[in-house]
Amino acid sequence: MESQQISSLPQLRHALTPSPSAKGDHGIAGHTSADCVQSLQRIEGLLAGRMNNRLRPYGLSTATFNVLLELFRAGGSLSPCDIGEQLSVTRGTVTGLLDSLERQRLVRRTPHPKDRRMLLIELTDEGRTILDRLMPEHFQGMCDLLACLSESERKAFAGVLAKIQDHLDTSGSPTPAQR
Repeated sequence: MESQQISSLPQLRHALTPSPSAKGDHGIAGHTSADCVQSLQRIEGLLAGRMNNRLRPYGLSTATFNVLLELFRAGGSLSPCDIGEQLSVTRGTVTGLLDSLERQRLVRRTPHPKDRRMLLIELTDEGRTILDRLMPEHFQGMCDLLACLSESERKAFAGVLAKIQDHLDTSGSPTPAQR
């Protein structure tokens, strides 16, 4: 595993300079940690743009769509806290997302049956209808995004991403939902 201690500006500049092998490799970033993280950040931005373009006609953002997906996956209701933990966002962010989805009549807040201080969030029929219409297009879009990879490359990529996510989850830095 590559581990670099950067203690000066020249070291930082060196770490961020593409490796010579990367220049002859059609612009593919070298294998340094900084290159990998920067590439992931660029990919995230590109994916977010494509996702938002796909979701916009449905009146959704990537964030509101992810809330709907979490509720769908749960097969029932979730607390706002559970949604925040699943999406790694703050309670305030969840509240804003739920306000937006509730205005669109895609989710409903209901009192918790055993604890009057809590709420549960559930999909409405309108929310299920939007997901039913959107999901085939969404899955096809995801397949199209990774069509450049073979099945074995997709499996390896998923494994590497899971390993990074597990490392981040256990590295001790709090997620927004934990702050």
